[in-house]
Amino acid sequence: MKVDILASGSGGNCIAVRSGETTILVDAGIAKTKIEKRLLDAGIRADEIDAIFITHAHKDHTKGLPLANKYRIPVYAGTEE
Repeated sequence: MKVDILASGSGGNCIAVRSGETTILVDAGIAKTKIEKRLLDAGIRADEIDAIFITHAHKDHTKGLPLANKYRIPVYAGTEE
C-alpha cells in the first residue's frame, strides 16, 4: 500500500491511497486542477482513480469533487446523523 498526502489542513484535504492496481482518493478538498497536478507529481493520472471517499461534507474535504464528474469517478460518502 502507498499513501500520498496531496493536501492536508484547513486549506483542504486530499489523500491518494494505492494498493495493487486500485487507487482511491480520501477526500477532495482542493481545486480539481490542483488535485490533477498533485496526482501527476505523485505519479498518478487522474483517470486512474477508482473511487473518491468523502469523510464528511465540509468544503475543505469536497471542493475538488468536479474531478469525479470530469473522469466519471464514483463518490462514496456517509450520512451525518
